[in-house]
Amino acid sequence: MDEKVGHCAECDKTIYCKDGFLDGVHYKGKIYCWECDQICNMQNLDENDEELH
Repeated sequence: MDEKVGHCAECDKTIYCKDGFLDGVHYKGKIYCWECDQICNMQNLDENDEELH
């Protein structure tokens, strides 16, 4: 079962919850599609920032 949960904060693509699992990435209060997460590599950016400080 697919349930619409919102839109990607980057590209505005519709994000669904599929069979109880988010079909995207929840990050810092926003949701992103898999493609935008891979392009922006958001999670790795924060990890690198923490290593620098």
